[in-house]
Amino acid sequence: MIQELVELNGILLRIFQCKDQAYLLEVLTAERGKVFIYTKQASKTNRNTMHSWPFAYSQFEVSVGFKGLLIYRGANVIDHFPELRNDALKMTIGQYFCEISSSVPEHIENPQDYLKLLLNSLYVLSGRTSKPLDPKIIKLVFEICYLQLSGFMPNAESCSECSNDPVFWHFDEGFLCEHCAQRFPEHELHRINDTVINCVNHILNSNGVKKYAFNISMLSYNILQQLTEEYLQYKLETKFKTLQVYKGLITDPNNI
Repeated sequence: MIQELVELNGILLRIFQCKDQAYLLEVLTAERGKVFIYTKQASKTNRNTMHSWPFAYSQFEVSVGFKGLLIYRGANVIDHFPELRNDALKMTIGQYFCEISSSVPEHIENPQDYLKLLLNSLYVLSGRTSKPLDPKIIKLVFEICYLQLSGFMPNAESCSECSNDPVFWHFDEGFLCEHCAQRFPEHELHRINDTVINCVNHILNSNGVKKYAFNISMLSYNILQQLTEEYLQYKLETKFKTLQVYKGLITDPNNI
C-alpha cells in the first residue's frame, strides 16, 4: 500500500516518550497547525536528529498512516536558534513561548500566523536584530500578540461598553471606564493607568520590530506584566510550568 507523503514546516514544541523507544513530536506547523508526529528517532545528541532539539524549526517529511497518524520519514532543519542555549533566562523564555504555543488548537484557520509569531519571537530573543532587545519586553509582546491571535485580547482604545477612557481591566468584560465598572465586584477589577493602555495599543497596532519600541516605567511594566500573565492563564485555563521557572530566575540576583 502506497502511503501519502506530506511536507510540513514547523517548530518542535514538546516530545512525549511512548513505549518501545518511540516518541511523539508535538510540532506547530504552518500547514496544519499543531500536529503530532510519530518517530523512533528522537535523540538529542545525534546531529542527524537535530529536528528533535529544543526550538528546532524544520521541514518535516511524514507519511499518513492508519487513522491519519503522521509518521516521521525525514527532516531538514532550517534553524534551531542555538543562541538561546547559551543563556538560561532566554532559554526559559523560549521554552515558555513553546509551552504557550502548545495551546494552539489542532484545527485552526490561521496556523501560519501562530507559527510566524513564534518564529519571530525566537528570532528577536536570540539577539539577531541590529539592536538587542530586552527579553522581558519580548516576552510581554509575545503574550499580548498571542492573546490577540487567539481572539482574547480586548480592544484597549476605549471602554468596552461606552466611549469613555478605560481605567479597569475586567478579564471577562474587557477594559472599562470608572462608571461602567461600578456594576462589577471590586475583586474582579484590575486598575490600570494611561501608560498601560498606551503600551497595549502600541503593541496591537504596530508591525515588526516596531512592536518592541515603546517606553514604559518599571511600575507600569510590572502592572501590565502581572495582568498579562494572569489573563493568559485565565483564558487558556492552564498554569505554565516554564513561567514559574522564569520567575525563579528573575528573582535570583545571580541572573540579573
